Amino acid sequence: MGRDMGRAGCVPACNSCVVPSGFLFSVSIFRWTSFFLKVHKLEMVVESAQSAPNEELSEMRAAPEFFAVYKSLGGSADEAEYRRRLTSFFLHTMNSAMGYDADICGLPLTATQDEKGYRFYASRGEAQRAFREAEQIDGDEFMRIFKSVDMVHPYS
Repeated sequence: MGRDMGRAGCVPACNSCVVPSGFLFSVSIFRWTSFFLKVHKLEMVVESAQSAPNEELSEMRAAPEFFAVYKSLGGSADEAEYRRRLTSFFLHTMNSAMGYDADICGLPLTATQDEKGYRFYASRGEAQRAFREAEQIDGDEFMRIFKSVDMVHPYS
């Protein structure tokens, strides 16, 4: 009844378990549809951010929603400070969140940022640490900023 198709969600060559072929197809379609919708929403945020010059990055359409969520999470920064931090958050974390590096962007491997100012880091954790250090904020404040974005447009 089952066919060796790999684990749902793994690469097809995984072959680590046996699942019914219809189940794998249904799960795959559901996961790809969910993934596509999440990527599409995030692409809209990225497109909005990338279409604006860096100094206007925090002026994207969703920023008021992000700020409202930030405040609901106990954020204490005023809107101007939050938007400044939001700009920095995207500049530090966007490429690592999207899986981009200098090579993918067609830049020399030694590049530290792309032409729009989005920085490259070896990992998401390194990007998050760099953002926290640049803004001199603690882990709780980082999580409020991250969640303010993630709860409006999934960022993770």
